[in-house]
Amino acid sequence: MTGFGKAEKTTPRGTLSAELRCLNSKQFDLSIRLSASLTSWEFPIRNWLQTRLERGKCQLTLHWDAHEASELRLNTAFIESLQKQWAQYCVQSGKPINTEIPAGLWNASLLLKSTSEEGEQLEEHLWMEVLEEAANALNEFRLREGQATAGDLEHCCLLIEEGLALIDRLDPERIVAYRERLSSLLERISLPYEEGRIRLEQELLLYVDKLDISEEKQRLAEHCRFFRQSLREENSGRTLGFIAQEMGREINTIGSKANHSGIQRSVVEMKNQLERIREQVLNLM
Repeated sequence: MTGFGKAEKTTPRGTLSAELRCLNSKQFDLSIRLSASLTSWEFPIRNWLQTRLERGKCQLTLHWDAHEASELRLNTAFIESLQKQWAQYCVQSGKPINTEIPAGLWNASLLLKSTSEEGEQLEEHLWMEVLEEAANALNEFRLREGQATAGDLEHCCLLIEEGLALIDRLDPERIVAYRERLSSLLERISLPYEEGRIRLEQELLLYVDKLDISEEKQRLAEHCRFFRQSLREENSGRTLGFIAQEMGREINTIGSKANHSGIQRSVVEMKNQLERIREQVLNLM
């Protein structure tokens, strides 16, 4: 199933953000984009996510934005150097040693900004909290999409059952039409011997038996019930795919045997719904 999850956590030292994107896949395939300061966590992050996401072609972007810890302090080295050089200048120029330093010599260089690299280190519990939140959001997204897909699949299955019910109503009409057609055929055929006529009737009965679709209708109804039951079970994508194959086999057999325009139209619509089921099931396998 596809999914998306995002989470962010801000601390005094910085902000950690995680973004998870996932596409449907039978296996777990993860690509990770990490900030340089997080590369040492790549392997444990990969293992941790596999236990939470199970499968899918996923992409994780994990970014650590460290806040610049700064404060202003006096540039004592500059002050000491300035005082020393001013004293030397006073001696050389004959001025009193205690002459005040002109204000113009004092400037912004008196202040320095100190930075700390402390924010570059990240504890395990921090990224686990952020990833837990992002993974939960992604799984909730998957759950909503799965529920919508299950509803669509069940609707398609119900439409197939409605088509089967219509075929069940049309089948007696088909049988009557066959009977009348064969009776008319037998009346037009003049056989010289009674034995030959009996043989012909036996062949016709075998032919009619081959056109019977009662077993196919029964199996298709059972497949539909099993399909709807499997929709309510976890990790049933592969099972649903197999059931859809069996449903298609029965629908095709009904279509080849029916030889009835109304039934054929219903079979076409059932095939249309079955194709929708197959497309959706691919997202579950």
